[in-house]
Amino acid sequence: MFSGTALVTFGGAYAVLAYVAQQAVQTHGWLTPKEMVSGLALAETTPGPLIMVVPFVAFLGAYRDPGTLGICAALGLGAALVDLPGI
Repeated sequence: MFSGTALVTFGGAYAVLAYVAQQAVQTHGWLTPKEMVSGLALAETTPGPLIMVVPFVAFLGAYRDPGTLGICAALGLGAALVDLPGI
C-alpha cells in the first residue's frame, strides 16, 4: 500500500492522504473511518507536514494485522519502513 502511495505524491499531501485513507479503511480495514478522521485532525492541528499521519496509519495497521510476525516485531518493522526516506 505505501509503495503505491508514491505514485500519487505529485498531487500533494491531500491527494496522498485520500489514497492512504481509502486503502487503510476500505481495502485493508486497519482503521475505522472515525479513527482515520481523528488521525487527519491530529495531523492538521499539529505543526509539521500533513503527511505525518502515515506513521499513525502504519502503527494501527501493524498492530491490527501483524501477519505471521508478533505484534512487537510488526510494529518495529512498520515503523522502520514508514520512516525510511524514499519509500
